[in-house]
Amino acid sequence: MQIGILIIGLISPTYWMASLLKQDVNKAKVIRLLNWVYFLFALLSVLAILIIEVSLTAGWEDFISSNWVIAIWSIFLLSRCSEIYVAFLRDALDKVSEKKSESRGKWWPRSLVRIKNKLFVHQWISRHIKGSSLQNHDRLALSFRSYFELIVNFAILYLLTPETFWKDCKNPEGIWESGYFSGVTITTLGYGDITPVHWFPQFLTVFEVLCGFALIVVCFAVYLQKEKNG
Repeated sequence: MQIGILIIGLISPTYWMASLLKQDVNKAKVIRLLNWVYFLFALLSVLAILIIEVSLTAGWEDFISSNWVIAIWSIFLLSRCSEIYVAFLRDALDKVSEKKSESRGKWWPRSLVRIKNKLFVHQWISRHIKGSSLQNHDRLALSFRSYFELIVNFAILYLLTPETFWKDCKNPEGIWESGYFSGVTITTLGYGDITPVHWFPQFLTVFEVLCGFALIVVCFAVYLQKEKNG
């Protein structure tokens, strides 16, 4: 199951959905909307998990014992993390090379784009989301929210893995401990008190570090430099 989650997650269905939503509408508005939606979803996910951990006597592991629940949730989380990594890395490369990205996504079939344009969400984005373009300070705000979202998303991914995937069966217990492990991983602190021994959480830890570098080292440096130079 982990191989299927990995493949579909890295293909990133959420990235392609965002690409479709950007067609025939201001891209900056779509980016702002999706960034806030996913950020709030991450906050609500943490709250929901805390409620589950406190209220269910059966325990968190029994609640997620269904394989299809784990698979769908893991695919979404990994897809979103992949989307953040690719989107910010591409944007940083575009800023460095001064390349325009307007042509991306133009290969979508016009029939599918027209169906999307008839949906209420398209009209709502056009009318209610402010801001016609993204400045560097806007990108920094998007990066900070996405950085927090990465910590939460990877924390939930670690929480969804079986205890046998971890050294001495010491898996992150609860959202606070998995959030702690995600935080020390993305910041490359790596205390070693919690250690994955299965290839799937091992891949997640390496991928989380790469995502963190994409936002902090690459994107922040590029955006701040561009802002400084005017």
